[in-house]
Amino acid sequence: MTKPPRRKREVEQYEERSRLHEGVDRILDGPPDLSVDKWVVQVLVDIGSIIKAAAPALDYEVGRVISGVDRPHGDFPSNLTWEGAGISVSPQQSDAWIA
Repeated sequence: MTKPPRRKREVEQYEERSRLHEGVDRILDGPPDLSVDKWVVQVLVDIGSIIKAAAPALDYEVGRVISGVDRPHGDFPSNLTWEGAGISVSPQQSDAWIA
C-alpha cells in the first residue's frame, strides 16, 4: 500500500480535524429545539469518530499495559492549587519582564 502524496494527506487531515471539531461543537451545543432524535444519533456517530481518532493512542496504552511497561508517575501537591507556583528567574530578568 503506497502513501498518498503529502499534500493530499494534509488536506485529508485538515478535513478530518474539521469534522471532529464540528462533532464536538454539536455535542456541546446540545439538541436543536425540534430534532432531539436526530441529534442523539449524530452525537453517537460523533463519539465514534472521536474514539476512531484516539484509536492509535488507545492501542499504544493497551499494549504498554499488557507488556508490563510501567511509566513514571508525577507527584502533585495535595492541595492542588497554584499557590507558591512560579518561574525561577534572576532578579534582572524579572525586572526586565516587569518593565
